[in-house]
Amino acid sequence: MYLEASGTSDLSENGGSDGQASTTVDIAKTTTVGVPGRGLCVPVSAVPEWPAVALTHRVATPSGWKSVADLIVGDTVFDGDGNWQRVDRDTSVFRNLDCYSVTFDDGQQITAAASHTWTVETRNGHDSGFVELTVSTTELARMKLFRRSAISVPVAERLSPDLDLPVDPYLFGYWLGDGYSANGAISVGRNDVEEVTTLLQDVLLSYEMLSSTYYDYNLAHCLNVRNVTKPSRGAVNQSLFQRLRTLGVLRNKHVPDVYLFAGTEQRRALLQGLVDSDGNVTNRKGQVQFVNTNRRILDGFVEIARSLGYKPSVRAHPTAGWLAVFQVADDYPVARIQRKASRLVPGGRMASRRYIRSVLPVRSVHLKGIGIDTDAHQFQVEGGILAHCL
Repeated sequence: MYLEASGTSDLSENGGSDGQASTTVDIAKTTTVGVPGRGLCVPVSAVPEWPAVALTHRVATPSGWKSVADLIVGDTVFDGDGNWQRVDRDTSVFRNLDCYSVTFDDGQQITAAASHTWTVETRNGHDSGFVELTVSTTELARMKLFRRSAISVPVAERLSPDLDLPVDPYLFGYWLGDGYSANGAISVGRNDVEEVTTLLQDVLLSYEMLSSTYYDYNLAHCLNVRNVTKPSRGAVNQSLFQRLRTLGVLRNKHVPDVYLFAGTEQRRALLQGLVDSDGNVTNRKGQVQFVNTNRRILDGFVEIARSLGYKPSVRAHPTAGWLAVFQVADDYPVARIQRKASRLVPGGRMASRRYIRSVLPVRSVHLKGIGIDTDAHQFQVEGGILAHCL
């Protein structure tokens, strides 16, 4: 049985822009049965099953952020395994569909159609084991969410090759946390100065070295990166100050997009620099904490952590602005300073999965779906949330 096509939502393998046919369905208005060969038709059973999320959600691509609204066939997104995948299909905008807001245990939210599907894990009801289910948002809303570890989706990371960055990511992360905003100087507590000097010296360029000045009034050392050799004929040895100025971060500290979308190992190094400077690892639980009065720096820290498969949550700090907290899910050290790295404790299942806390109906918004050719048919929306696709 088929429905006659009319004009609210397209399902296209060519973006509808190159003259080839695309399938159009008005979900809200179509009620009559069409006949194959007379116009464009789609199977009835396909209509209510199309997954779609709000147009306003951001999606990470290898070159930066795009909104769901701006994604087109030919774009590249990240799948559930963190790999790049080409967008092979997309729809036009869905309107007037029932929508739900799904909230996760790290505070993130995603707005999706009632018919959107989710692959989740829940307890099997017989023992301590878990079972994997694929359910619609409507079905998800009816499931029992009262248990802290009842229903979850995997935490995803983004895998990317290294880029040519102007400043070593570990050095840049340390400067963002404890550097002077007006120049390239870095403040280091006296208990860490020897170790940090070694760590930073290892990542400097061949023509750079560190010098140190001790300030007794705040028990800290000021480390400066200096050029010590002249460039060869025709070459330019840019100072750290010049490279920070080119990045646009002097007196404007934040994590630029080129670092948010840098290679996997480069983002790990940036996270280590941030944790070693303004971060902490707690003694009892081995939780990673990062505190900063600059919300842009903290947001950059959170995005870097999420892109690496961690699950930070954010709350106000009583005296120092904002606090981000997460538990590592693997053995990879997110700190290089030994006293911090030695306290890290993998959090197990709770750290490697994102738990659903509520599924609530909301006012209808405009939605869209895309399609990639993978077995799981899942792509990453902002924050590493896995959304089903066509």
